Amino acid sequence: MGIKTASIHYHFPTKGDLGLALVRRHRQELTEAFAHLDADEPDTWERLLQYAFFFRATLENGHRMCLGGMLAIEHKSLPADLVAEVREFFEENERWLASTLQAGRQARTVVFGRPAAEIARILFAALEGAMLSACAFGDFSEVP
Repeated sequence: MGIKTASIHYHFPTKGDLGLALVRRHRQELTEAFAHLDADEPDTWERLLQYAFFFRATLENGHRMCLGGMLAIEHKSLPADLVAEVREFFEENERWLASTLQAGRQARTVVFGRPAAEIARILFAALEGAMLSACAFGDFSEVP
């Protein structure tokens, strides 16, 4: 890319600093995507489907994994501030899912018998897990 290592180290003295900047940028993009979904798509099921397509699009882009998921796996070797940022990434996903599910419940378009936050955690974990399975099996045809 024509970028010298010294230039990278000038802006990001450690790998943790670089990781922190990446996760923050990723979280900002996610916040913007959630805002667009909420503003542009009134149907709960369609919002949830579009959310699942985020994961698929990530895989289709060179069979990449979710940045938050990859870093979460390595949490024991990461600096505390990066671990906290990754946790916030997970929590933002779960908050948005829970809010979307609750809106669907109130509109009577989505029915579930557990707290919305619990279902949100299950959905997020299932999508992250689907990405891992797709990579493990080299089969990207059945990812949501």
